[in-house]
Amino acid sequence: DVLIVLEVDKKWVAAVSSLFAEFPEQVTLPQDNWYGMMMLSKLPMVDQQVRYLVQDDVPSIDAHVRMPDGHLMRVIAVHPRPPEPVRGNDATARDAELTLWGLELANESRPTVFGSDLNDVAWSSTARLFLRISEMLDPRRGRGMFNTFHAERFWMRYPLDHVFVSPHFTISAVHLLPFAGSDHFPIQIDLRHAPERKSTR
Repeated sequence: DVLIVLEVDKKWVAAVSSLFAEFPEQVTLPQDNWYGMMMLSKLPMVDQQVRYLVQDDVPSIDAHVRMPDGHLMRVIAVHPRPPEPVRGNDATARDAELTLWGLELANESRPTVFGSDLNDVAWSSTARLFLRISEMLDPRRGRGMFNTFHAERFWMRYPLDHVFVSPHFTISAVHLLPFAGSDHFPIQIDLRHAPERKSTR
């Protein structure tokens, strides 16, 4: 229903344009600095914002998507800058962005899906802090590692791509998809909106 594509420039947008008919709702942010992104949706987007929480060249997409049952679902795509010692960048920007999102989502009552390439592993202190603050869930827990990076180096693989969800959802399946020409494997998550559970007692 919703497709997030990262590191897109104008050539990538053109390459993905064959999907536009299938995903008529689109937010495209081509950039030449590895931080362009797209969010494509089969479901109506009621509202969408491009946000720059920490750095003015690293965007996030924050959208409200209407589900078939009428509820609005908040979908947030992020791609914080990773630590790059060669370029003199530490983890401060990445950690700050995830912490700011965690604080914001702590007050979110709507169904929410958050993630993409966080340039961080699931067991890091920053990822665990984000989950603790936001009260979101990691669907991979109890289901496996889902190592998405590096797709071309089987001896060096880590789970850098994440999808976190609010408790409004149950998880039907999590899939690591086949090699698609990127240095990351795509990841797919199938969610079921289940805001209430009737007691059987």
